[in-house]
Amino acid sequence: MLPKQNRLNLKKERFFKGGSEFSCAYFKVLTKKSASAGPKIGFIVNKKVGNAVSRNKVKRTLSDILARNLKKMSKDSQLIFIAFPRSAGASYSELAGKIEDGLLKLGVVNRKV
Repeated sequence: MLPKQNRLNLKKERFFKGGSEFSCAYFKVLTKKSASAGPKIGFIVNKKVGNAVSRNKVKRTLSDILARNLKKMSKDSQLIFIAFPRSAGASYSELAGKIEDGLLKLGVVNRKV
């Protein structure tokens, strides 16, 4: 689970277009720079992904993968992950690989470990 200071509250904070994005078969990532103390991450998981159990599983999986990569991320980034229906059937390793690829392409992570 992400620490509270790294969660992006999508109801309170507005996120406008203007940053860069990465898309794959499982999710889409929108990113922009901010003046926050650390990276902030938010999730959007639509009902098309599945029932509440599968939506929460997808959100927990993405959150766990990103919590492991927090130390490698730049401190001034805000990320929004929009999950696609195929993410419900993806394995942990598939999602982790795609997230690392996306973060590298967006320039949020400096190196691959």
